[in-house]
Amino acid sequence: MRCAFSAHCDERDRETRQADKEICRAALKKGYVDFIATDAHNTERRPPLLSKAYRETSGILDKHEADRIFLENPHAVIENREILV
Repeated sequence: MRCAFSAHCDERDRETRQADKEICRAALKKGYVDFIATDAHNTERRPPLLSKAYRETSGILDKHEADRIFLENPHAVIENREILV
């Protein structure tokens, strides 16, 4: 059984942000993550910038896995196809 989870990092709370990053890194390493995305509630105050997250993920996983999480699976959802796990 697979499930999705989301982590929110509030830039004002450095301790919570670090704990969230550690949880996310562990989930990536164990293969639990199929997507990384942004909620982008406000594109002016919180623009949907994922380049830093992609670079960090590519440092944890190989490029193929990072592309699966950031590119291939989101496209599969948009096109109503099964995601790659």
